[in-house]
Amino acid sequence: HMDNVGYDMYCRILSESIDEAKGIRHSEDTDVSIDISMSAYIPESYIASANQRIDMYKKIAAIESDEDELEIKDELIDRYGEPPKPVLNIIAVAVVKIPAREIGCTEVSAKNRAVTLKFLPDKINAGIVFGLEKKYPKRVKVMMKDSDKNPLEFINNLLNLIKELQNAEK
Repeated sequence: HMDNVGYDMYCRILSESIDEAKGIRHSEDTDVSIDISMSAYIPESYIASANQRIDMYKKIAAIESDEDELEIKDELIDRYGEPPKPVLNIIAVAVVKIPAREIGCTEVSAKNRAVTLKFLPDKINAGIVFGLEKKYPKRVKVMMKDSDKNPLEFINNLLNLIKELQNAEK
């Protein structure tokens, strides 16, 4: 079975099966789609081996904390040298998924200075929307200010604000 699905997937399936047999239920992780116009990839000129690039993509996709992010960056620097901008961008995208997943956001897109967030049902309510309107007055959509040059930074701040508002309501 391991050969068919890969070691990491096999371990995850095995762990979930054991937990299920014990009666432990895990909430499904929200899959977050990120659509931001920026170069976010690992160039062949940085990591020549296709297998090593795939492994690094997997590690980046598995980032779940600031510590994970730092470990990945350290590994990249140690093994391949200073990462180019597209590699730093793909890591930043992976980091944005963390708070998005925590607040029930399923889609984040940034186009033409407009940021669109989509949520699972019942994950965002009027109180949160009013909080966002207070933080970003007179905006029908949450949009980046003209001075915001980094859409990921804005999105990350926005997602963390929603998380704070959700926690304040509890």
